[in-house]
Formats: sequence, structure tokens, C-alpha cells
Amino acid sequence: MKRIFLFISFICFFSAIDLFSQEMENVVIHRDKSFYVAGETLWYKAYFLGKPVKSRILHVEIIHPEGKSVYHQKLKIEDNQAFGEIDIPVDWVSGLYTFRVYTLWNLNFPDQYVFQQELPIYGKDENSPRSYSKLNQSKSVQSEKVNIDVHINPPIPSRREVVKINLKITDNSGKPVKANMSVSVVDQRFSQNLASVSQQVEEMEKLPSSAKSTGTFSYQKKLMVEGTAWEENSEKLLESNYFIIWSVEDIKPTWTEVKQGKFLVELDDFTGNKTLQIHDFSPFRSRNPKVKLWSTESIPPIKPLAVNELSEAKTAGEYLNLTQKRDLLKVVFQLESPIDPPPIQDSLTSPFSPDKAYFLDKYIPFSSLESFIGEGMPWVSVRMVNGQKTIMMENYDTKDVFELPPLFLIDHYLSFNNQEMLKLPWKSLRYIEQFMRTKTLEDQFGLLGRFGVLSMYTRSGVPNPKFYEKENTFIFQGFHEPAKFPAPDFMENMYSKDKVPDFRSTIFWNPEVNTDENGQAEVRFIHLDTRGEFEVRIEGRTEKGEIFSQTAKYRVN
Repeated sequence: MKRIFLFISFICFFSAIDLFSQEMENVVIHRDKSFYVAGETLWYKAYFLGKPVKSRILHVEIIHPEGKSVYHQKLKIEDNQAFGEIDIPVDWVSGLYTFRVYTLWNLNFPDQYVFQQELPIYGKDENSPRSYSKLNQSKSVQSEKVNIDVHINPPIPSRREVVKINLKITDNSGKPVKANMSVSVVDQRFSQNLASVSQQVEEMEKLPSSAKSTGTFSYQKKLMVEGTAWEENSEKLLESNYFIIWSVEDIKPTWTEVKQGKFLVELDDFTGNKTLQIHDFSPFRSRNPKVKLWSTESIPPIKPLAVNELSEAKTAGEYLNLTQKRDLLKVVFQLESPIDPPPIQDSLTSPFSPDKAYFLDKYIPFSSLESFIGEGMPWVSVRMVNGQKTIMMENYDTKDVFELPPLFLIDHYLSFNNQEMLKLPWKSLRYIEQFMRTKTLEDQFGLLGRFGVLSMYTRSGVPNPKFYEKENTFIFQGFHEPAKFPAPDFMENMYSKDKVPDFRSTIFWNPEVNTDENGQAEVRFIHLDTRGEFEVRIEGRTEKGEIFSQTAKYRVN
């Protein structure tokens, strides 16, 4: 027994050493431009340094100049990289924001090890800049480990002409190198003062290498719902074997346990946001405990970058005028009118197989759901329970009334608000499904349907929040699905038919450019209507994990 104890202690000791000696999951960023105007899109790509990272979720945030996180994304990390875009809200005011990118594991280390970058944003407000001094020009950094040849054809393109950029990457001995790159083409006035990924690596190398992990955060590999639950109307931590996470969009329950008030549920990967409702279905206990979910907002805020004011640029005022001109031209050249929304169909495809269903347009209108239940729905009744009107259902097989009110679904949202259900206006409802047979309930709802189920669909498809706002309803963020850069397709030659002038400062963006076995790659795009000098920026990572950067320029007269 003593030997076993020593062996376990030995394993725990070295596991602890491993936990506290893990290196940072260092990340660097290629951003398309140095500053933005509210309403624009920020395009970016993240590269991780060194060995394949253990985390699978990348967090991307924008921090307001006052230090509050105002935007958050989750990206799935694949092949040690991730990319996406952020649509900057049009109502954001001018200020020097902070662009912060990290894995949860990064947060075990001091703030200076977490990637942060200045993000100047100019709002379309009265206080926006008009003319200012010029930003400093950033230097071009060429990797010492690889050689990047860039050929632009034609060397001096015209507006609305197809531009080809041929790339060849070799090592110092001339052998081809396989690599993955992101390529941007930007009006060079808007790429000033923007550090390349190679420069970012140089800055990282200046940090002390002695930083150790606190072990507070683990490697995040899956989307997880984590939180704390208390008994309703008390501060007592919940203990339950019948805790449910209900996904409204998937119409899917996930069962879990709550121990000492803590719960942790793994979700299937998904993009976008989902609506989750959390309840306790322990027998003879309240279904609606107090719940608090853990989120990135629970992380102690990192101090914003120590900069007194927004970096000033002469081009910012010019660009504001340009974007306003572009927005006006969009209106002037608008040829298509908005499409009217399609009418609501008379039919409905339900995910369930009810025992009985009612298309309400086929029935004589009633004043409310209560009146319909009383006169038109068998095996359902309205009774007085504890001095309140309550909907109750009968078991079709046994003819007995269920012990408690049924489960209500309104447009797939869980609700237990009996009184509000009874007041539902008849005209707001389109379809009702009734489940009261034992086998039907067990097969489709399991424990959830032990007292019967009524599923209702509104004509709008979106229920009034008052039906579920007290039912522990949360919006949970999944992965962001990167959008494709909106560019004219030169293969179909469609751009010549577009009458709207396009003065975007970012001409081209492609975060997934790969070299072939000869170390070569080619990108093509149509140059837009903007004249002047343009910077081609190539940022990338070789198959061996080496980071490289290169820039080239061309002019459009």
C-alpha cells in the first residue's frame, strides 16, 4: 500500500511540474489595415508559433478605450492557425481600441504575454478627425530563414484590371518551401504603422522566457457550458441528478449532474449563437433554480494599452469623406428594390409526432387559449390549483389527470408560465400539438414529458420574451464562421456590369494561400476604382513552423 501511495504521489508531482512548466501558446496576427472607420470590416489571420497548440478555441476581443470588452468571437484552431473578420458597428465612436487575441491557456500568464495590439477606429461622429499629422511608416521585415520572390503582373495595372501576384518561397539553399500564407492588398496610406508578424515575433522574443503558468485555466478543446446553480429562493448550492440544458434551436435536451452547485456540459461544435434554457427536473422540486454561467466576461479585465489618445493621421479625414461618398454612391446607383418577406405558409413541418394537432385557422376564433382549451381540446382542462387557474392534462391511456402541469413549448422555447399561457391571444397562434399517450411522451420527451406536453407555434415564429424570460434563458456563443472577402469574380467577368464605384481601401484579402511542391503560389483579383500606391503584404508560416513576412508595392494611375 505504501508503494502505491508513493507511486501516485510521484505521478501527481510530475503532473504538477508539467502543468506549471508548459509554454505559452504564442500567437501573432496579420491584420489587413492599420486603422478603420466605423461600419467597415476588419480582416485578420492568427498564426501560432512553435509546436501544435493543445487549445482548439481562439478568443478574439475588441477592448473599448475605457477597458471594457465590447466585441468577442470564438474561432476553431486548425493546423495551428485561424482566421476571421469583424464587422465594426457603425455607431462606434472614435478612439484607440485594443485588439486582443488569446487562448484560455494564455490567461495563465502575465498580461504582457497575452497578444494585444493598438486598434485605431474613427467613428462617423462630429468629433471625427479631419486633418492630422502623418503616421510613422512601418519598416518592411524579410525573414532570414526563407526567401520570398514577389512578381506583380502587370507592374502598373489600371483600374478594374485583373492583377496577378506570383509568389515563390525557397530556403537559403534554393529549395522550395511549402507554406501557408495570408495575402492582403491595401492602399498603402492605410497600412502604415502596422507591425508584421515577423516584427511581432521579434517583440515576443524580448519578453523574459521564465514566465510560468498559474494553472488557473486549462486547455480549451470543446465548447462547454459551465456554471453554478442554487436552490430557487435560497443561497443553498444545488445537488441534482436531473439537470437539463435545453437547446431551443436544436430542440434537444442534454442531461447532466450538479455537484456542490457546479455543472459542466460539453456541446457539439456549432457556428453562430444558440439559445439555451437551463432547468432542474428532479422529482418534486422546483424546475427553475438560480443559475449563473461562466463566460469570458468573468475573466479579470486586462488593462488597455497605455496610450493617451488616438493616433492622428491626415489620411483619416480623407478616408472618412471617401466612405461617406461611397455610401452616397451606393444609394444613387441602387437598382434593385428590397424583396418583400415571403408570406407565412399554411403548412408546418414539425420535428415531433404529436398525438393530436390543431391548425387554428380551421377553427372558429376564440378569445384566448383558455377558451379554446375549455371548449375545443379534449384531455386538457383549466383547473384551480392553489387558488390559481392552471392548465392540466390527462393521460390518454390511464384517463388519470397528471400530477403536475404539462411541459409547454412555445416556438420550441421551454416555459412553465401557466398564467401567461392562458392569456395567449388567439390571433397570435397558428398551430398546437398535443402529447398525452405514455409511449408518445416517453419516446420523444423522456423525463421531460412525464406530465404531458403542449407545443405551440406563433404566427411570427418568435414568442414574446415574457413567456420564458424567467426560465434561465441564455444566449451561448459558438464558433464564428469566417466570411469570404467580398470581391468581384474576374472568372465570370461580372465586375464590368457593376455601375457602383468601389473605393475600398482593402483591395484584396485571402487568408488561405498555399504553395505547391515547387514553393509557388498565385493569387488573382480585380483592382477597384481607387488610384495611388498599394501595398501587397504576405504573412505566413512554413510547414516547419517558421514565420515569415514580405511586402511589395504597385501603383495605379
